[in-house]
Amino acid sequence: MTARHFELERSQKDLKGRAVRGAAAKLLSNLGGAAGQLLSGVILARLLVPDDFGLVAMVTAYTMILADVGELGLGQAVVQAEKLTHEQVSKLFWINVGLSAGMAVLFSALSPVLVWFYEEPRLQPIAITISIGFIFKGLGAQHLGLLNRGMRFSEIAALEMAGSTVSIALAVTLAWFGWGYWALAVRRVVVHLVTCIGAWSLSGWKPGFHVRAEGTGPLIRYGAYTFGAQALFNARQNIDKVLIGWRYGAMPLGLYDRAQQLFVLPFNQLTSPLSSVAVSTLSRLRNERQRYHRYYLEAISLVALVGMMMSAVVTVVGQDAVVLVLGAQWRESGVFLTAFGPGVGMLLLSSAQNWLHLSLGRADRSLRWNLVVLVASALALMMGLLFGPFGVACAYSVMLHVLLGPGFWYAGKPIGLSVSAVASVVWRYWASALVAAALCWYLQHRVAFTSGVYVELNVLSRVLAVSILCVSVYLLCTVVFHGSTVPVSRVLKLAAQLAPWRRRPEASIGEPA
Repeated sequence: MTARHFELERSQKDLKGRAVRGAAAKLLSNLGGAAGQLLSGVILARLLVPDDFGLVAMVTAYTMILADVGELGLGQAVVQAEKLTHEQVSKLFWINVGLSAGMAVLFSALSPVLVWFYEEPRLQPIAITISIGFIFKGLGAQHLGLLNRGMRFSEIAALEMAGSTVSIALAVTLAWFGWGYWALAVRRVVVHLVTCIGAWSLSGWKPGFHVRAEGTGPLIRYGAYTFGAQALFNARQNIDKVLIGWRYGAMPLGLYDRAQQLFVLPFNQLTSPLSSVAVSTLSRLRNERQRYHRYYLEAISLVALVGMMMSAVVTVVGQDAVVLVLGAQWRESGVFLTAFGPGVGMLLLSSAQNWLHLSLGRADRSLRWNLVVLVASALALMMGLLFGPFGVACAYSVMLHVLLGPGFWYAGKPIGLSVSAVASVVWRYWASALVAAALCWYLQHRVAFTSGVYVELNVLSRVLAVSILCVSVYLLCTVVFHGSTVPVSRVLKLAAQLAPWRRRPEASIGEPA
């Protein structure tokens, strides 16, 4: 067994280049994945009915909360550890296997509880099927951790693309042949199976039969804190579905779920690659506070610029976008997407708070904060439930705004990063999004000439016209509020560096050359 699987690269010489190349690979992969998910969503929305999506969402609301039990955060512990041995990773592997298999059995055994809670007998076989995915996640956790530890982001990106492509193709095929909600359930299992097989193949590491290894205690504690924080975050992301499914049933939940999936699409596609690269890079800079601050603030500046622009666009084109993508039969989902719109940028920024916790080795603080967020969000969502699924969506967006400042205050405390430093980076993008969305809404609904023209356009033309106007106003406001074109030019420069035909390592996200 060679040491290459466990070595943590300490050289700062090409750290910037590796970060750029890693971000490039993962962003390109995720853009491809987003396109595939969007296309599959369009097809599946026409082959299936809201009830199918609602049934699977009832189950996945719980599996998403419990999905990381088998991993127990031990994959992330491998990434962050200063020193690592084959024996340690082997022990963590067997812990993952035992926990994931146990969770699969337990969830299957408790599936009758879901039937009782929702009064829906079809949920039991769906729950048993989806629980198989727990096992595959546990089997591949350490192999993925080793790939991330080695900053092998291009290979991880290819693996994620393969898992997404195979699972989507199978789901569409099954839906075409009339399998209904089973197409969605099987997809959940297959993506983990393909990822597991690929991770074993790419990492080249094989576990030994070690159940005792010195030095695993700190790794397990770190992993447990990481798991706890992720489980609480997943609970926060899915408690709305639990409440809506319980109160209103499968059909309204299906409509709500499709809108939320479109809402979190940019979140899922951007945060995974950015988080992997940011945590791996920041972990190597935590002893250089000034450089750490500079990298982090530049990174969230990029996240804020893109995220707030998405917030503005989704808010003003949400209803038409749903009709365009999913079809007229899903029109009711549009109002939910509009309510989610203001939260897109805030959700992206809130995910960046966790970069601080994990890169500093303070998963315990991440756990505590996510517990606070879960309690606050649950209270807000239960209040929103009184006004139906639309009220839940509005409550979701409001809480993202309310909790952002306290979240940055708590996450930045150990490294001396102040809320004012973060706010000085973010507020101009937020103000630009507010102006752009307000202006577009006013022209759509309050100016007779423009609203008349708008109504006469077909849905595709409306989405394109309003999106172009909204982005243009947003970028103009960004330049005006900054008094400079630097924020926009920086993103364009970074986009050029991330292009697949560019492999220059001179600069990185968050760190100018």
